[in-house]
Order: sequence, then structure tokens, then C-alpha cells
Amino acid sequence: MVRVAGASIGEKEIICLELKINETKEKVKKIMCLGIPMKIVEIKNNYVALAETMGVNRIVRIDMVPGVAAGDYVLVHAGFAMEVIDTENALERIKLLESMLQLREEA
Repeated sequence: MVRVAGASIGEKEIICLELKINETKEKVKKIMCLGIPMKIVEIKNNYVALAETMGVNRIVRIDMVPGVAAGDYVLVHAGFAMEVIDTENALERIKLLESMLQLREEA
């Protein structure tokens, strides 16, 4: 079972993912916080930008990634762009997130 909570991705909440795994009749609980890959769509000013992922637009803080430009992919956690990542890495992470959401819907 996958439970999702945190920043909105459509109707799904996705910053902190709580995974419950059934291993040999025991439930193991693991929690991880995620950086969500988002593409910078528009720089609003020196502090904020419009970013998009999986069809969802959000205003994110860009203070921590000086020099970020429209078209760059960044990892966003708690509304802050934490680092710039390459396109291939971003698309791979988005694909993984979509797989996790698909598993949740099937559960």
C-alpha cells in the first residue's frame, strides 16, 4: 500500500510517501521524503518561479538555485527548488513517481 502526503500532485499528495510493505507476514513501515522533479516554466522574480510536473503548476522558491532558467529541471521539496538536475534524470524520476501513483490506484 502506498500513502501519499505533502505537496499536491493533481489530487494526489506527494512530498512524503509512506510505504507499507508486507514481508514474511510482518508489516515494515518506511518513510521517505522526496524531492519532486519540476520544470521551470517562468521566472517570476529573483525569489519565485512557476514550475510544472505531471500537469500540475506550482509557484516555487528559487533562492537556493541561483542562475536557474526557464526550461531547467529542479528538485522541489516543501516548495523550495533545492538543486538543478539534468533532463534525463528528471524524466526518469517523473516516470518512477507515475509508477508509484499507478500502484496506489491499483491497490
